[in-house]
Amino acid sequence: MIKLTNYTNNQRTFAKNLIESSFPEEERPDFDELISRKSPEYKFNIITINDENCGIIGYWEFDDFIHIEHFAVSPNMRSGGIGGEFLNIFFSLTNKLIVLEVEVPDNEISIRRIKFYERHGMHFNEYHYMQPSYQTKEFVMQQHIMSSKKLTESEFETIRDVLYEKVYLIKS
Repeated sequence: MIKLTNYTNNQRTFAKNLIESSFPEEERPDFDELISRKSPEYKFNIITINDENCGIIGYWEFDDFIHIEHFAVSPNMRSGGIGGEFLNIFFSLTNKLIVLEVEVPDNEISIRRIKFYERHGMHFNEYHYMQPSYQTKEFVMQQHIMSSKKLTESEFETIRDVLYEKVYLIKS
């Protein structure tokens, strides 16, 4: 059975290795900073199946939406439906809009990732979005926002501004 469990220091090696192997450096903060965030809006959890660690999810719960910042399944458990099953469970737990960042669909991996999220009800929004680097706060990576409903440009801009201010600590 897939469950979401609170992160504990016993899972440090698993979680740190999965974050570092799943996300390029500019797409992730320092691991110690990540797990020690003091914001009540931020949650970092471990995904388990029958008490075996199989993935991670870090997300921000704001008043109007949830932003999935990091989501990864262990490499040895990918392509077996676990990620999709977990997303379906996660999405069913809220009525809030859910958003996440994805790369520009310019290679096979990014296209597959976008199609994966689309199969689970997410919408690809065409608006341009620059993701800041966690390390330098410079806008370094062209991305797009996917969301659980198609966004208007005004909704996109509001979400973008909240992400810049709360997640990346950049005042717009």
